[in-house]
Amino acid sequence: MKYRGKIIDSHHHMVGGYGEGLAFYELYQKLLENGGLSAMNVVMIPQWGEEYITQNEQAILFKILYPGKFYTYAGFDYYMPKGKNRKDFEAQARQYIDMGFDGIKMVELKPMVYKQLGCPVLSSEAYEGMWRFMENGGHPVLLHMGDPETYWDISRCTKMDLENGWFCGDGTYPQLEEFYADVEKVLDKHPGLNVSLAHFYFLSAQLERAARFLDKHPCVRFDITPGREMYENFSMRADEWRDFSIRYQDRILYGTDNGWSRGLHNGKRQEDRALVKFFCACALYIADEDGQHDAKNQVDDNKGHVINQGI
Repeated sequence: MKYRGKIIDSHHHMVGGYGEGLAFYELYQKLLENGGLSAMNVVMIPQWGEEYITQNEQAILFKILYPGKFYTYAGFDYYMPKGKNRKDFEAQARQYIDMGFDGIKMVELKPMVYKQLGCPVLSSEAYEGMWRFMENGGHPVLLHMGDPETYWDISRCTKMDLENGWFCGDGTYPQLEEFYADVEKVLDKHPGLNVSLAHFYFLSAQLERAARFLDKHPCVRFDITPGREMYENFSMRADEWRDFSIRYQDRILYGTDNGWSRGLHNGKRQEDRALVKFFCACALYIADEDGQHDAKNQVDDNKGHVINQGI
């Protein structure tokens, strides 16, 4: 029997909108409708660069314009005018939650962003008050840590990886395991933290490690926002990953990472790409034994998450 309940995209981005007015928001409404979604969680990444510094303010408009259809996570502001001091991270988190944001999105440990932010250490004292506030309040965090392991091996990087500057094995970046260790320190100190780790925590080639990690950290979830490596890695052990998905069905969140197309000049292309990613993610993770794609999901309406509940 086909699942006909709610589906919420827990990991959607916002890029553009700076000069397009309400038409920008109308495009996202169309993406939501065409994808058959009940709602989507649009996550902000002002950490990415100065071009993105107004994202948090724009995000609140989603909730005002489309009540109940958009959730939003704020990102921390690192880019202050000369002479101005940045608020500490706990103060920012409190402010964002008070403003009506549903959680916090962190991309500080994505290698490219990590370097331009001055190499932040999330287990350091600078973030401690924020982690404590988020844990005590049960406020969700969506954390991007690292990148695909292939980015540290030039022989496994594609031409596109190299052209985009994604190679991390040139000695100017930490090893991927150092990023994992930083996150482990945070989770060990804050075991009740309500955190989802983007892109399956880049463990799609390490099934046993992924299982051990989820067993050790019962409050942690992975999202299936697709990285390019995930399709190939999951397919290599399809039956085992299907069993994994059943075992941890309440720990896996649906997400697409859609929203990266810039501007409305190619809005139709963005719609098409969004739908392709939507159906690829569904086919990848929720095919039953006969190859039928019956999505059965449980929705946490309070946090904007969709959880793969049965396969």
